[in-house]
Amino acid sequence: MAFNEKNGGTSKVKAAIIRFDKILTTIETNIGIVFYACMIIMVLYGVFMRFVLRAPNLYGEELSMLLMFGSVCLGINLGIRSRSHLGVEGFINHLPAGAKKVIKILTDIVIIAVYALMAVITFQLYAQSKVHGATTAAMQMPFWIIYLIMAINFILCDVQALLLFWNDYLIKEPVLSEQGGGMVE
Repeated sequence: MAFNEKNGGTSKVKAAIIRFDKILTTIETNIGIVFYACMIIMVLYGVFMRFVLRAPNLYGEELSMLLMFGSVCLGINLGIRSRSHLGVEGFINHLPAGAKKVIKILTDIVIIAVYALMAVITFQLYAQSKVHGATTAAMQMPFWIIYLIMAINFILCDVQALLLFWNDYLIKEPVLSEQGGGMVE
């Protein structure tokens, strides 16, 4: 995509944001796929152990649940990136163009604020659980790891939402465009 070359610094920032966005999306997608594949393998292994070998799989259920949790967290970020998050389109589509834009901007600001608040809350949970030392039942995995994953996820959600806000409202030529259900340059 061609940038406005009048300001070389601005085009470098735009190029860096596109590169960052592409790297982040690739990392999130690949890790999510690995988590999901491992979850499926763990579930199948658990079924095999339980119904074929009649042996307990003490950690399988908990591990598959944690892997699903990780893949869902990454999926949330990808949903934000492809603008697939929830919205009240039926109501907004019946408003005049000016009102649509104002509501869209306000909605995006609220979404950014909520992700930031959730990041703060989950970091507080992380700190509290690190002090108390609670662990999961089967694997004895510290809960602080789960809360840390949640906090990082909400930070990534906020980064994605901020990138889209910057792209949609703060620059003259948007560089991140929606196409085919996902974002591309």
